[in-house]
Amino acid sequence: VEFADIFDEPAARGQLEVSPFNLRRLARQLRQELPETRDDKTFTEVSLAGRFDRSATGLDLEHVVLQLDDTRLSGEIRMRDEAVSQFDLDVDQLDLDRYLPPGPNNGQGSPRTNRKAGELAALPIAFLAATDMEGDLRIDRLIVSKARLDGFTLQLKAQDGVLRAEPVTAALYEGRLAAGINLDMNSRIPVLTLNANLAGIQAEPLLMDIKNKARLRGRGNFTAALTAEGSSIAAMKRGLDGRMSMSFTEGAITGFNLGRTLRQWKQFKQGGIVDLEETAATDFTEFTGNPVAKDGIIRMDDLALKAPAFRLLGSGVLADLHTGTIDYQARATVVNTAKGAGGEELAELEGLELPLKVSGSLDNPKIRLDWEDIVSGLLLNKVFDVLDLPFPGSEEPGAEEKEEETDENSEFDPVKELLKEGLKGIFKKN
Repeated sequence: VEFADIFDEPAARGQLEVSPFNLRRLARQLRQELPETRDDKTFTEVSLAGRFDRSATGLDLEHVVLQLDDTRLSGEIRMRDEAVSQFDLDVDQLDLDRYLPPGPNNGQGSPRTNRKAGELAALPIAFLAATDMEGDLRIDRLIVSKARLDGFTLQLKAQDGVLRAEPVTAALYEGRLAAGINLDMNSRIPVLTLNANLAGIQAEPLLMDIKNKARLRGRGNFTAALTAEGSSIAAMKRGLDGRMSMSFTEGAITGFNLGRTLRQWKQFKQGGIVDLEETAATDFTEFTGNPVAKDGIIRMDDLALKAPAFRLLGSGVLADLHTGTIDYQARATVVNTAKGAGGEELAELEGLELPLKVSGSLDNPKIRLDWEDIVSGLLLNKVFDVLDLPFPGSEEPGAEEKEEETDENSEFDPVKELLKEGLKGIFKKN
């Protein structure tokens, strides 16, 4: 270490080297508390090396090498008034999930409880509002919410109570991320603005990493222009506003085979059972929609899905961020499939509409047929049949010329017989 101007303006420069040590153990010995983390093995291996230059104006750290558990950070840092003012850093790998607050009652917690704990944690507003700094950060491999981002880069500037991260870029799941984030802390409630563009992303591996279950596969694009207010992530989710758009091609929605269900329709009408397989999938050629967020409720009223045998249109609540649920309705319509897959089987069903419902938790939504709509339609059809009236839209040209079936050739229909007896009771003369 070299010293200068000890009595006037003290300054020092030299080499800094701290051998590996257990920061958790040291904190306990000094009766200091470290932040609780999901992984209790964090902060157990720390070392530091580099050159320092301390003067009356601040502290400069050059050729810094910091080892924090499995993460190696290197670069330069400048501090003024005991706070970081400039930085230029490279990180080899960083798993942010390890440093999230733990779930209740245990150090690990489920993915959902860990996520909730992180969302409820208050943002360090006072610290961020008073921070003035700028710098560049590059991370070779970043893991956040179990998603893997490669070549992550960020340019950060914080000044006068406004923190800007732009551009933010990364490669992930065969696609690219480009985003800009702005956090304004000058008002009573902080305001977050996000503009993001995901291009060419493979949905299935991304969802598998984040949720351990993928209901969507295919290559897609996603854009978002969102704003939110709040002092925590959970509060910001409840106040989320803005617009999004998405499009996917040559993919599938798993857990439900709509084409197979349509092919079973004839069997169902004859008294059979429609079996919805959890392992099945509905293939599509194109899937688009433009979700709109208002006060934490995300609606998408223009869903359009195209498949060789049918078209699907949908509307409803795609995500209620207050309750963590979905309530969505869609209608599948069989199209002219003479040249498509399964065309011969579905030719006679052209024009048929099949109602669907998607409901339940966002973590595990359920896709099912809207039986209330289906049954009411079938029941109405039966009533018209019992009264010997044509069901609207079901008349066939020349139907009056067809010969009536004889009693011997007609099949016994219990539903029809039950309705017939009931209607006789209603209209029976006294």
